Amino acid sequence: MNAVVPGIHLRDFSKVLLCLSKIGDELSIETRKNKVLLSSLNISKSAFGLITLDCSKFFEKYEYLPYESSETSKNSQALKCKVQIR
Repeated sequence: MNAVVPGIHLRDFSKVLLCLSKIGDELSIETRKNKVLLSSLNISKSAFGLITLDCSKFFEKYEYLPYESSETSKNSQALKCKVQIR
């Protein structure tokens, strides 16, 4: 995935990250062809936050590069990762 967040959306993106960091210590990022899902789950698994970013509206440039694997079907491919946000 290659994405460019334009300057007018940087404040919104930082607020999304701040909001999700108040829920949990880890940020899950899942990219799909037309959207990016950002989520966080707290340590006791009692709170969950999910933000969906529409790529055509939020990003200035978005290039989805799906992971090719024989185990995943082409329709359900998504790139997933987790990062520490605290």
